[in-house]
Amino acid sequence: MKPVRIHIFDSTMRDGEQQPMLCFRDDDKIALSYALAELGIFELDLMPSIDEHERMLIRLLNDTPLRNRIGVSTMVHRKYVDQAIMVNARVAYAFVHVSDKLMKARSKTRDQLLAEIHDVLAYGRSRGLIVDFCGGDGTRADIGYLRELLTEIDPLIRFYQTCDTSGVMTPMTSAKHVSELARVLGEGRIVVHYHNDNGQSVESVAAALHAGAVGFDGTFTGIGERAGNVATEGVLEYLHRKNKEYVEGINYDKLPNVLGMVRSI
Repeated sequence: MKPVRIHIFDSTMRDGEQQPMLCFRDDDKIALSYALAELGIFELDLMPSIDEHERMLIRLLNDTPLRNRIGVSTMVHRKYVDQAIMVNARVAYAFVHVSDKLMKARSKTRDQLLAEIHDVLAYGRSRGLIVDFCGGDGTRADIGYLRELLTEIDPLIRFYQTCDTSGVMTPMTSAKHVSELARVLGEGRIVVHYHNDNGQSVESVAAALHAGAVGFDGTFTGIGERAGNVATEGVLEYLHRKNKEYVEGINYDKLPNVLGMVRSI
């Protein structure tokens, strides 16, 4: 078996909770956060803007050693960065849609959006946050615009997370997309966040990792809106079975416990 170094991000309690009829209780989120940390997940994604109660919970978790494992999703506006500061966040994942189709739906031009993204990322950095940028619908965005955007924000971000919001990626298109992004940001800067609408998210994430992505963001059991997100355990199994690879830092003995917790919820 070959060891591989991959950053595994977890959105089970944020994007996963968008699955219809699903709502995590506070004790569920607290217990699952500790279980994910014991498993070896790189960072857990939570979202302060949901409501005041969620902000209280995130602040509670950030007052424990789990703070080193938690990041918060923030929309592209300074007030959401301020919320990240309020909950004592260490890392912020700023996100907005970057495809022309969804920019048009929100009455934004490319130049307007780039300026807003740059402003929020710079503001987050000035407030002491580590910042990542998540390009919503990024797999359908114009690659020329992505090059311009990523060149502009490169000095401000740790990782760029490309989001397959509509679940259109195949292994071939995924590898090509990541390779093109890596030409701009270099190696070790690309993370992928894929949905499973076409049923190939596991294979597409694996292709992205072998094309140069340094990590991926998934949910356990593949929960999420529509057809769900890529199943984290599915990617781990695929890498193990197909490529004879195991992820360094992951305690595989803890995996059944995490899956059991999510399934019971």
